[in-house]
Amino acid sequence: METITTMFAPLDFLNAVVYPSISKPIEEVWDNIVAYDVEKAKDRGLIGVYELAKGKSFNEEKYGN
Repeated sequence: METITTMFAPLDFLNAVVYPSISKPIEEVWDNIVAYDVEKAKDRGLIGVYELAKGKSFNEEKYGN
């Protein structure tokens, strides 16, 4: 992910210094949430995977594309 320059020094500082240090843990937590749901569906076999892929809970709004 890239940071965006806003020409507002305090916000630019946060974007440049703080965001990179916290973005990796946030991404890891998000990936673990997705992986957990996928593993849970796999435990149920093909029906579980199909239901996950077609279900409301596993959609682009919740997980991204």
